[in-house]
Amino acid sequence: MAVPVGLNVWSRLVEATFPYLDRTAAPFDSLWLPDHVQYAGHNVAEGWSLLAWTLARYPDKLCGHEVLCNSFRNPAHLAKMAATLQALSGGRLVLGIGAGWNEEEYRAYGWPFPPARVRIAQLAEAIELIRTMWTQAPAHYKGEHYRIEGAYCEPRPQPVPPIMVGGHGERYLLGVVARHADWWNYPFRGLETYAKKQEALKVHCRDVGRDYDEIQEVVRVGILIGADEREVERIKARPETRPLADVALVGTPDQVTETLLSIVAQGADRLTVNFADVPHPEGTWLFAATVLPKKQEALKVHCRDVGRDYDEIQEVVRVGILIGADEREVERIKARPETRPLADVALVGTPDQVTETLLSIVAQGADRLTVNFADVPHPEGTWLFAATVLPRLQEA
Repeated sequence: MAVPVGLNVWSRLVEATFPYLDRTAAPFDSLWLPDHVQYAGHNVAEGWSLLAWTLARYPDKLCGHEVLCNSFRNPAHLAKMAATLQALSGGRLVLGIGAGWNEEEYRAYGWPFPPARVRIAQLAEAIELIRTMWTQAPAHYKGEHYRIEGAYCEPRPQPVPPIMVGGHGERYLLGVVARHADWWNYPFRGLETYAKKQEALKVHCRDVGRDYDEIQEVVRVGILIGADEREVERIKARPETRPLADVALVGTPDQVTETLLSIVAQGADRLTVNFADVPHPEGTWLFAATVLPKKQEALKVHCRDVGRDYDEIQEVVRVGILIGADEREVERIKARPETRPLADVALVGTPDQVTETLLSIVAQGADRLTVNFADVPHPEGTWLFAATVLPRLQEA
């Protein structure tokens, strides 16, 4: 699809992050993590440890942070850490990084907290140093804030990870994006504000001779979604629901879809989403079932923009399947230690249930389906699918 959608998790729910992702990650193309060390006394996972765990647990996902705090790590060491994870993950890392903002954790952990302009200057140098480490051997860099002498980062990352800079300060931060970022990570706060930030970035790009369209725009959107208005109000009233100040988009599936398509039409190349009802999975499931399929509309918008016939593009949908002859067999396959993690599987059920969902995917516009099975290397799931589901798909 033209616009990938990734799933972001909140900082303060470390004890619930792991089961939540296992239940919700499958439909999303990528997973995005926080980087904080404390929020008062809340449980908070250390960001790099969480990233290593996520890359290992979800081997089909692109992963990164929204975003790392540059001040927390020596940038030369960070370059080495990132190169190692890029190798171990088979090239699935995006290095998301920002200047840092939460004074509480700086003070508590004994890190200096210089003014924002200094932190942003440090961020710019850190990115220059990291790129030097990734592309030169031995690497040398001398800046106002950081220095390396004869440093090696071997093996160097292949491919070189995209560097995504997070933030939206118009005077300084967006200048760093213009000079150094492959991707720009923007926390959505309304279409008008987004447009204003885009114009500011364009000015910085012109100032440094950078092609604005080279920069991938990744827009992060906090969402509270309910099946109808009554459900929306019920979720709002839960004491564990995120404060609405953290949520940019509240509504039903149709309302959420309309705004997300507007964000895409305005220039977003990727979306990342997090949900106000986490650790409850229902909002994420509702989004995956009702909003994600409508990404087709975004592709149609892009086709109209470039004069391309949307129907010329063949849509090939890949589906991970766990299939059993009945519910008891499904549960037995789930319990096998060698069965793929459910996070890798989008469709679980009996032949009738699997057929119904696949026919819905075809009705929605898929031209081809590709399938893989959670019980591989056991062949029984594939045989059952071929004997019971394939004939019905071919009849349809």
